[in-house]
Amino acid sequence: MKHLLRPLVYVLFCYTLFAASLAGQTFPHLLISPERLDEIRLASAVPGSSHAEMLALIQADVDANQLDVIDGGGRGLPSRNYARGHLAVRAAMVYAVTENPVYADIAYAALEAMYTDPLSGNVLPDGVGGKGLERAGVGRSFAMAYDLAYNGWTESQRTFVRGKIQSSLNYWEGAGSRFDNDQNPYASNWNAVVYGSQILQMIAIGEQGARAGHLSTIISRLNTHMTHYGNAGWTQEGNYYMAYAQLYLVPAIHALRRVGDTRLDARTAEKNMHLLPMYAGMFDARQQSTEWGVGGATFGNEGWTSALMAIVPEPYVGAYRWFFDRHRGLLNPAAPAARFDPNSAGTVFAMMFYPEAVDPVDPATLLPLGLHDNRGGYWFRSSWNDANDLIVSLATDTVTHGNAWNEADALQVNIMGFGSKFAGGPGTSRDARFFSQVTVDGQARASQSNTGRAEFFEVDDAGGYAIAGGGNKFSALGLSASRRHLMVSYPDDDNIAIVATFDELSSVQLRTYAWQLNEQALPLFTGEENGVPTFTLRGEDDGYLKGWVLHPAGGTLSDGNPLAYTFEGNDADIWVVMAMGKGAAPEARITGQGLAAELILGERRILWNEAAGRMEIEPAADTVAGFTMNPRSGTVPLAVDFTPTPGATGHHWDFGDGHTSTDANPTHTFTTGGVWPVTLTIDDGIGGTTTARHYFNARNNPPLASFTATPDKGDEPLTVTFDASASTDADGHSLEFS
Repeated sequence: MKHLLRPLVYVLFCYTLFAASLAGQTFPHLLISPERLDEIRLASAVPGSSHAEMLALIQADVDANQLDVIDGGGRGLPSRNYARGHLAVRAAMVYAVTENPVYADIAYAALEAMYTDPLSGNVLPDGVGGKGLERAGVGRSFAMAYDLAYNGWTESQRTFVRGKIQSSLNYWEGAGSRFDNDQNPYASNWNAVVYGSQILQMIAIGEQGARAGHLSTIISRLNTHMTHYGNAGWTQEGNYYMAYAQLYLVPAIHALRRVGDTRLDARTAEKNMHLLPMYAGMFDARQQSTEWGVGGATFGNEGWTSALMAIVPEPYVGAYRWFFDRHRGLLNPAAPAARFDPNSAGTVFAMMFYPEAVDPVDPATLLPLGLHDNRGGYWFRSSWNDANDLIVSLATDTVTHGNAWNEADALQVNIMGFGSKFAGGPGTSRDARFFSQVTVDGQARASQSNTGRAEFFEVDDAGGYAIAGGGNKFSALGLSASRRHLMVSYPDDDNIAIVATFDELSSVQLRTYAWQLNEQALPLFTGEENGVPTFTLRGEDDGYLKGWVLHPAGGTLSDGNPLAYTFEGNDADIWVVMAMGKGAAPEARITGQGLAAELILGERRILWNEAAGRMEIEPAADTVAGFTMNPRSGTVPLAVDFTPTPGATGHHWDFGDGHTSTDANPTHTFTTGGVWPVTLTIDDGIGGTTTARHYFNARNNPPLASFTATPDKGDEPLTVTFDASASTDADGHSLEFS
């Protein structure tokens, strides 16, 4: 009898604990509170508001698709239960807001049908069918629907769904604990999906305490997984995979915070995951984005940008709302049914987290126009205004880990504006034609583990400059050196962006190089100006991208897709200047040839400063701003004379090394080596100011090494004393010996 009683007592004890945990819960509680739900109801009752449109969108979708999805069709996934899970979450959200019991019943019917009417290749949350990634996806739907529809279900319905979630969690703690891609260093997006789903399931039914040990393991692995993100949220697997992973990771972080668990907060604060969409997302009707890695220009409308609203740092909530309104929300020019992350159950996240009580703030008042993700690349954005915004990016792709897909897209450039993608790639293809970079002997990559190198980043209120090295990606293609410069300028006084690339490549063997843009088959026109090959791509809304190939001469400019300028050589400097704008494409004046050429567009001239090793933009000769320096480079200490263009007053010189001057014609002595940005600011005497900048290359004197050895010979074993105290440095710098 004692042996029979012990299991019964244990079962009763566990039930008592579980009943007590449920008694302390209110619903919803997983991602929002009842108080937040009341706010959503009020906001949804305001005609024309974001919440009113979101609710109408979800409700119409549920009404139109419920029978088809429950009965086995839906969403192009007839062999999976994804569609049923997404329907359940959407219907549960409609119930939570409207309290119409019909929608609670629809949510339950969708979940129940997974078991009573299984499809071919059925995927269930508790270890049946599919892969771990897919089972976790369905499990998240069970957790969210249970939390949102709980108050509209009967106890038997609650018991059924709760039992499936418990069975799912038991599976993950047991046989499912080792799933596909669950390997160190936990870099794959699978880890965010599988572990994020488990956290949501635990908290939905209040079992995070009962499963504390397993929860600790999950949190530890997610902390490791997040180390593979850059400081703006970039991951090597690209925007498709990154966005999908964060649809589980971000809600899990938020759910943990709601129960007082902050163990993922420090890592989350490091990663600033809200920044990438803000710099990469367009405001056109297709809601495009720059792409990187395994990805494309249209992605993420399953709720990524909506879910991120849950973790945006407080000072930037208004700025993120401004971005979201134009990228996915009420101010986007898309049809209403295409707004608010409509795919899957994405709009549910928008309803939960949209900050209707926070006023929108133009991000340009808080953020610079350029972003450097320390693992992914550089982004330059003209503004956060409308579909005419211009966005340019350069990939560095500086890290790769096993068990995660890396597309090896270092030195890839994206150019987008006026609703058009002028350059991008490579997406999910590894065909060299889909890369917007320089190819070597027809190749763009040697393996997916190839990476580049971040070297330089500078941003100001009119654009910026970035340099990336080709790293082992280009060394694997046989080059001894590789580097791409990107210069971006967004002038205030016209609607033209200047985008220029300068590629420095070296090889001991003769190579066939091709500078190319994968321009997605936009209308292309090629020609010549001043003996220089030109190309013009015409995009939507009368936008254009026009380019001039300034160096080298003698290549062949294709008129196909990709656009390519091809030539042969060993060492190669490839210099291409582009203008992006709207309307009629401009004509340029070109003086000089090769690397000594200067391209003049309106009031600006673009040149290659050999001494500084950089491209520069400065006023054309007939404008007031500008200056010369003599000499343009040299070894420190070096006195340099500066002469401004005549006709200006109120000179202010900033020599870049911490020294300034207000003299009209100053002489400044550089004492420290480096490439110093020299800036002249002038005024016209009636309140107008303008600036000009050159880079001065101050070369450092190398130290003189000298040492003695005492004794200088002898039989072994022999102790020898080395004295390098006679070594000197002409610049007076302290010396280090090695």
